[in-house]
Amino acid sequence: KTLLNLNVLRLMGGVVISSIPDVGRPIMRYGLVRVMRDAFLPMITNFKNFNLSRREVKWLAGGLNATMQSRASAVFDLLADVGRGSKFEDTIEFASRRMGVIALFNKWTEKMKEFSGVVAHAKFMDSLDTVINGGSRIDIKEATRYLAENGIDADMAQRLWEQVAKAGGADKVDGLWYPNTSVWDDAEVLRVYSAAVTRETNNTIITPGIDKPLWIDSSIMG
Repeated sequence: KTLLNLNVLRLMGGVVISSIPDVGRPIMRYGLVRVMRDAFLPMITNFKNFNLSRREVKWLAGGLNATMQSRASAVFDLLADVGRGSKFEDTIEFASRRMGVIALFNKWTEKMKEFSGVVAHAKFMDSLDTVINGGSRIDIKEATRYLAENGIDADMAQRLWEQVAKAGGADKVDGLWYPNTSVWDDAEVLRVYSAAVTRETNNTIITPGIDKPLWIDSSIMG
């Protein structure tokens, strides 16, 4: 374990540089038009409103990464603590756990997930609007598929839209959705929507988990 932690300190200083392709992940997931319309243009032309949407996403899904270092720990392949070590071992452990802060990887991940979450947020709201209020057959089919793959069926979609409407967010403001999730009063609906946004951000800005195949585990390959 100490050797793994030493390797983190020795090799992982350039993780942010190697993570630059994360910028293209939202485009791969949602398409260039949607990312430009729902994220890049609002960020450039109306940053105040974009920031409100970003903060809502952070509250829903992405706000703990810099604190819990979840992606850094997964990428660095750090092991969970199983007991106390020597002072040297504890020092190396302390430093390796904070390598994500030192190398700015945690902050990079947080901002990229917030940016991706803004696009996912808009995609969810557009899909709900289409399913509830109607659209072309192709649009309804695509919206239904997108919601379903994130655990939102027809009944939950109706309940979600009721919460959005009740909170005064059923219409776009300057091209952005503000569903005001902080004032929703249906705890189950909020939990489902939060899980859906979290799933989308984690799938877009890939965070390895326990489901990663053994052949990509460097400790096994070594």
